[in-house]
Amino acid sequence: MKDKSPQKKIRTSLSLDAFSDFLREHKSTIKEGLIALLICAVGDLIAGIILGKMTFFLETFPGLLVIIPGAIGMRGNIFSSFASRLSTNLHIGLVSPQFEFSEQLNYNIFASFVLTLVLSIFLGIVAK
Repeated sequence: MKDKSPQKKIRTSLSLDAFSDFLREHKSTIKEGLIALLICAVGDLIAGIILGKMTFFLETFPGLLVIIPGAIGMRGNIFSSFASRLSTNLHIGLVSPQFEFSEQLNYNIFASFVLTLVLSIFLGIVAK
Protein backbone atom coordinates (compact mmCIF):
# COMPACT_ATOMS: atom_id res chain seq x y z
CA MET A 1 0.00 0.00 0.00
CA LYS A 2 1.44 3.34 -1.07
CA ASP A 3 1.50 6.40 1.19
CA LYS A 4 -0.42 9.20 -0.53
CA SER A 5 0.69 11.97 1.88
CA PRO A 6 2.32 14.97 0.21
CA GLN A 7 6.06 15.22 0.73
CA LYS A 8 7.98 18.42 1.15
CA LYS A 9 10.51 19.18 -1.49
CA ILE A 10 13.97 19.37 0.01
CA ARG A 11 16.01 22.31 -1.21
CA THR A 12 19.43 21.11 -2.27
CA SER A 13 20.89 24.44 -3.29
CA LEU A 14 20.90 27.77 -1.56
CA SER A 15 19.07 30.39 -3.53
CA LEU A 16 20.24 33.99 -3.63
CA ASP A 17 17.00 35.16 -2.02
CA ALA A 18 17.44 32.81 0.94
CA PHE A 19 21.04 33.97 1.41
CA SER A 20 20.08 37.65 1.33
CA ASP A 21 17.24 36.95 3.79
CA PHE A 22 19.72 35.22 6.09
CA LEU A 23 22.14 38.17 5.91
CA ARG A 24 19.35 40.68 6.55
CA GLU A 25 18.05 38.69 9.51
CA HIS A 26 21.45 38.17 11.15
CA LYS A 27 23.16 41.43 10.15
CA SER A 28 23.86 42.70 13.66
CA THR A 29 25.17 39.34 14.86
CA ILE A 30 27.51 39.03 11.89
CA LYS A 31 28.73 42.61 12.32
CA GLU A 32 29.46 42.15 16.04
CA GLY A 33 31.18 38.82 15.44
CA LEU A 34 33.36 40.18 12.65
CA ILE A 35 34.44 43.14 14.77
CA ALA A 36 35.45 40.83 17.63
CA LEU A 37 37.27 38.48 15.24
CA LEU A 38 39.14 41.37 13.61
CA ILE A 39 40.28 42.66 17.02
CA CYS A 40 41.50 39.16 17.94
CA ALA A 41 43.27 38.74 14.61
CA VAL A 42 45.08 42.08 14.96
CA GLY A 43 46.09 41.18 18.53
CA ASP A 44 47.41 37.80 17.41
CA LEU A 45 49.31 39.42 14.55
CA ILE A 46 50.95 41.94 16.89
CA ALA A 47 51.86 39.21 19.39
CA GLY A 48 53.34 37.08 16.60
CA ILE A 49 55.42 39.98 15.30
CA ILE A 50 56.73 40.73 18.80
CA LEU A 51 57.61 37.07 19.40
CA GLY A 52 59.23 36.91 15.96
CA LYS A 53 61.46 39.84 16.88
CA MET A 54 62.41 38.18 20.19
CA THR A 55 64.44 35.32 18.71
CA PHE A 56 67.62 36.67 20.32
CA PHE A 57 65.99 36.60 23.76
CA LEU A 58 64.63 33.10 23.15
CA GLU A 59 68.13 31.86 22.26
CA THR A 60 69.66 33.64 25.26
CA PHE A 61 66.98 32.60 27.76
CA PRO A 62 65.60 29.19 26.77
CA GLY A 63 63.37 29.19 29.86
CA LEU A 64 61.12 31.61 27.98
CA LEU A 65 60.14 28.70 25.75
CA VAL A 66 58.55 27.14 28.84
CA ILE A 67 57.03 30.34 30.21
CA ILE A 68 55.37 31.77 27.09
CA PRO A 69 52.96 28.90 26.25
CA GLY A 70 52.21 28.40 29.95
CA ALA A 71 51.49 32.10 30.42
CA ILE A 72 49.18 32.16 27.42
CA GLY A 73 47.28 29.11 28.65
CA MET A 74 47.18 30.45 32.19
CA ARG A 75 45.76 33.77 31.02
CA GLY A 76 43.01 31.99 29.09
CA ASN A 77 42.11 29.72 32.00
CA ILE A 78 42.04 32.48 34.62
CA PHE A 79 40.03 34.94 32.58
CA SER A 80 37.59 32.32 31.31
CA SER A 81 36.84 31.35 34.91
CA PHE A 82 36.51 35.08 35.74
CA ALA A 83 34.05 35.51 32.86
CA SER A 84 32.13 32.45 34.03
CA ARG A 85 31.84 33.74 37.60
CA LEU A 86 30.93 37.22 36.36
CA SER A 87 28.21 35.96 34.02
CA THR A 88 26.79 33.73 36.74
CA ASN A 89 26.68 36.68 39.13
CA LEU A 90 24.98 38.79 36.45
CA HIS A 91 22.33 36.13 35.82
CA ILE A 92 21.48 35.61 39.48
CA GLY A 93 21.46 39.36 40.15
CA LEU A 94 24.48 39.77 42.44
CA VAL A 95 26.17 42.16 39.98
CA SER A 96 24.32 44.85 38.05
CA PRO A 97 24.70 45.14 34.27
CA GLN A 98 25.92 48.73 34.69
CA PHE A 99 29.62 49.06 35.36
CA GLU A 100 29.49 49.70 39.09
CA PHE A 101 31.90 48.15 41.53
CA SER A 102 30.22 45.88 44.02
CA GLU A 103 31.49 43.52 46.67
CA GLN A 104 31.05 40.45 44.43
CA LEU A 105 32.79 42.10 41.49
CA ASN A 106 35.68 43.22 43.71
CA TYR A 107 36.09 39.69 45.07
CA ASN A 108 36.16 38.22 41.57
CA ILE A 109 38.70 40.75 40.31
CA PHE A 110 40.86 40.17 43.40
CA ALA A 111 40.66 36.39 42.93
CA SER A 112 41.78 36.73 39.30
CA PHE A 113 44.76 38.87 40.31
CA VAL A 114 45.77 36.44 43.08
CA LEU A 115 45.52 33.47 40.70
CA THR A 116 47.60 35.33 38.12
CA LEU A 117 50.26 36.24 40.68
CA VAL A 118 50.52 32.76 42.22
CA LEU A 119 50.62 30.94 38.90
CA SER A 120 53.12 33.42 37.43
CA ILE A 121 55.47 32.74 40.35
CA PHE A 122 54.98 29.00 39.83
CA LEU A 123 55.75 29.32 36.10
CA GLY A 124 58.87 31.31 36.92
CA ILE A 125 60.07 28.57 39.27
CA VAL A 126 59.35 25.84 36.72
CA ALA A 127 61.17 27.76 33.96
CA LYS A 128 64.39 27.95 35.97
